[in-house]
Amino acid sequence: MTHKMITGIAPYAHVASVKNSIRFYEILGMSCVSVYGPADDPFWAMMEVGGQKLMLARASGPVDHTIQAVLFYTYAPDVKAFRAHLVDAGLSESEADFAGHGCVLGISHPHHMPAGELRAMDPDGYVVLVGQLGDPN
Repeated sequence: MTHKMITGIAPYAHVASVKNSIRFYEILGMSCVSVYGPADDPFWAMMEVGGQKLMLARASGPVDHTIQAVLFYTYAPDVKAFRAHLVDAGLSESEADFAGHGCVLGISHPHHMPAGELRAMDPDGYVVLVGQLGDPN
């Protein structure tokens, strides 16, 4: 029943400057293992330490530390089966009903996750994306 659990998590933080954030996290001991965009102003980066990852992306608006939004990115070996499990467990399939319970939305196949990606919201509205690594089935 491994399809009923996530297999990894990579926090995804919006930041004012990806370049400055890379520098800061490198000081903490993380390595930048992937970066997209111009060298002087990248728009996305993946940091890693000890097998743990942190994704950084340039925020589309001002970053306010008092209302910081973090997107949690997780992985599952079969997003279709995982979604069915979440629905069977009682999660609503409507974003309007997330408050206090959470919800699970549909599966998409974006360019960065062609095997599938689903969106869920926790009871407080924080977004949890669940991606399936590998080639589409």
